[in-house]
Amino acid sequence: MKGTLSIPQELINKSILIEDIFPCLLSKDFVSSIPFIHEVHFYNQLDTFKPWDSENLKVSMEEIFQEWKQLKPQLEIDIKGKEKDRLKAGITKAVQYFIEGIYWVNEQPVHIKDGLQLNKLAIKPFNMEDRLSFIMKRLDGYHSYRQLDELFKELEKQYSIKPIRISRLKQSP
Repeated sequence: MKGTLSIPQELINKSILIEDIFPCLLSKDFVSSIPFIHEVHFYNQLDTFKPWDSENLKVSMEEIFQEWKQLKPQLEIDIKGKEKDRLKAGITKAVQYFIEGIYWVNEQPVHIKDGLQLNKLAIKPFNMEDRLSFIMKRLDGYHSYRQLDELFKELEKQYSIKPIRISRLKQSP
């Protein structure tokens, strides 16, 4: 199948900017450069790489963290140069990666139709709902960038201790 796919209902949320049209992938390889691409394929009932599956989680999360690390230098340049439009676009993309990461670390595809539903996620940074709300209201600000950086650091820590949590749960009677 070639061509494009429309955004599925599960990803429509007026507070989160997402593209309306996505390319249709011809392979089942992981693609990190297009946020939500795997969910778009999944919700359109197409065979796709599932980054949220436990066997794919390691490579998926490493790629999410790498995408953030690649975005950071440009965001810092945009902050110093007071490039508000570029900063807003960059932080928007980073927020999309963060949302992917927070759902994937909980082994779920992103589903934001009825809001982020972050309270239903077991693994998440402290006070994430308020912090993410702050960021999304001020996508072109330095303080939003700093909060997002801290959220990514905490997500990375949460992800790294996930195997320890799982082994403790298996050992509990």
